[in-house]
Parts: sequence; C-alpha cells; structure tokens
Amino acid sequence: TYTHRTADYMLSTAQDYRKGVRGEQHHVWQATLDEKAVVFTQHPGKLPIPEGSPIPPDWTWQKEDEPGPGYWTGEASLPRSAQHRNVGIHIYAPQYTPIPFYGFDYLRETHAYFPWAHFDETPIQPGPWTFGRKGDGFVALYSLLPTAWRTGQPEVFENGGLPFDLVAPAVPVGPGDPFPSNVWIVECGSAEEWGSYEAFRAAIASASVTATPLGDEDGNGATDGFDVEYVSPSQGVVTFGWHAPLTVDGQEVPIADYPRFENPYVEAGFDEQRNEISAGDYGLMLDFVSGDRVAEGPAPKLPGFPN
Repeated sequence: TYTHRTADYMLSTAQDYRKGVRGEQHHVWQATLDEKAVVFTQHPGKLPIPEGSPIPPDWTWQKEDEPGPGYWTGEASLPRSAQHRNVGIHIYAPQYTPIPFYGFDYLRETHAYFPWAHFDETPIQPGPWTFGRKGDGFVALYSLLPTAWRTGQPEVFENGGLPFDLVAPAVPVGPGDPFPSNVWIVECGSAEEWGSYEAFRAAIASASVTATPLGDEDGNGATDGFDVEYVSPSQGVVTFGWHAPLTVDGQEVPIADYPRFENPYVEAGFDEQRNEISAGDYGLMLDFVSGDRVAEGPAPKLPGFPN
C-alpha cells in the first residue's frame, strides 16, 4: 500500500493486487481531500435498485451492498493499479466470464464516487477529465471511456440530492458481451503546488494520455487491459500496463518488494522485530520479541509546575 500525503490532500493505492479477479470488500485506491470530499473508482457487481424502481423506505447500504462485490463495496474485478507520488493509474479488465446463475455476475461498467456536495466547486468536466476542489486541495480524474452522472439511486454519505456517481459504461468492440475494461487516471495537486485551481485544470486538461488495448496474452478468453502513457504536468511521462512495469521519465519505479514501513518517521522490513519511530523530539520503540514499548519526548509543560 502506497500513500502520498500533503497538507491539502492524500492519495493511497493498493498496488498490483490480484488484478482481474473478484474481491468482496476491497477498496483499492482513494484520493482524500477531507473527511467527505473523497474520490475513488470501483467495478460494481450489481445495481442497487433497478432503473426506474422506487427506493424502499427501509433500504440500507449495509444490508444490500455487503459483503460485496456490491455497487460500492468490493470489486467485481480488481484493477491493476500503481501510484507515484500524486499520480495513480488504474486499469480494469475482468479476467473471467460472468456466470449469473451462480452469482458471478457484474455490471458492464466501472464508476467513480465523486460527490458534488462535498467539494467547494461543482466538478468541471472538460473532455475525459473531471476536476474537483476542496479548500486548497485539487483532484483530477480521467476516464478512457465516456462518462455520465447517474441519478435515481440511493444516497450515500449525506450527498444532499446532488450527483455523486460518475459512470463509464462498457463500449462493445465486437460481437458478444462487452467487457467493461477501462483506464482511470488520478492526479492530485494544491494551491501551494500550482498557484491556482485554474492553472492545475488547464495543465492537466491539455496533458497527453495514450491507452493501447492489449490482446489475450494470458489465453483465458479475456483481454488484458491496456498499456498506458500519461504525460503528467507534475511528474513527467508516466507509463504502466496490465503486464508492464510502472515507469516515470523512463526509469522503472518499484511497486512491490519495498519495506514494511518506509517514511520520514520509521523504516522497517517485514521481518524486523523492533521498530524505532521518531519525529523531532519524540520517539517510540516497539520490541515485538520482549514486548517492550518505550516512548520518549519532552516532559509536558503543566501550568504552575517547574519544567
């Protein structure tokens, strides 16, 4: 799991995790601008309410969507995902044929949660990109397939009757049932990094994206997604594919086999039994063999007591 965090946004991804297969309660990636202004994509397993049908008064997401894969819970097919700092690429390509009789079905679409109600400006859609701003945090979301806002389904998390569901239906490319293969790209930014929301939008809306569809290299009857090249205004040329590695400006970026923790506060491998965490004058030592837990830091400054 990779996370890039600034004062204005956080982007997190579970990288290259079981691509193409079902996942009941998986949540592969998310851009977080505050508690409610979040964006993520998902391949839904089923529509919560048939189109045009009334929503029952006792309808609840927990009852109807769990354990998944439901409409927002889990993944009917997991994407192949990777992230570098503030940029993420997510390739959906289901690797199994749906069998509705046995409950292994999925919708012929992918979609994004992008709630209008929780952004400070109504999302803007120039071409394949959708942009949102919350405070000084910005998010841009790209879909290779054309998108449209779905309405008439149950509310999720206090959206005040405003749109939140950005849907990319499958496009048939030949005879037979279309697979909902798609490419979603996310890039986050901030006023500190860009100066203005307008500058962020203008740069990304003009950025080049190339997605090359692949054949059935696995021989399982399903196409293998895409090879993607995205010329990010902030990171340079980013490439990634269903089988290809993540590269940035021609240099491969590892998406696996990194330490258990690798951040400014602690570095530790998966098999290390002692973790030492520090931030400024504060520290924490955890020893999983002895069971010791030692915290260090300045003594608290209490009113009326010498320090």
